[in-house]
Amino acid sequence: MAQDSGIARSVWPFFALAYAFSWLFWVPSALATNGLPVPAGVARFLTSPLNPAAFGPLVAALLLTLLQEGGQGVLRLLKRGIDWCFKKVWLLPILLLPLFIFTGATLLSVLAWRNLP
Repeated sequence: MAQDSGIARSVWPFFALAYAFSWLFWVPSALATNGLPVPAGVARFLTSPLNPAAFGPLVAALLLTLLQEGGQGVLRLLKRGIDWCFKKVWLLPILLLPLFIFTGATLLSVLAWRNLP
């Protein structure tokens, strides 16, 4: 039971930070879309692929790990995200499948007389 409450305590700050960071960028973007006057540079940034709102969970995980375990904990967390312990035959589908999907989507778009993605 004590372990469960420890997990619950660490989950709520994660969700709070992830939402806070994401909403920091998504709320102004939504307001600008609905007519709120926003400076042109800010509006372009918020609607660009460089908008960091999608990285809220990553930022929350890194920040909480840094606060609880220090720099070594962050390194351990990042190393867990890169795991090379799999059969190397899977590298071929991992590397080629996105290329085939993109090529297939582009080909279907051209064949359907649509604009390229």
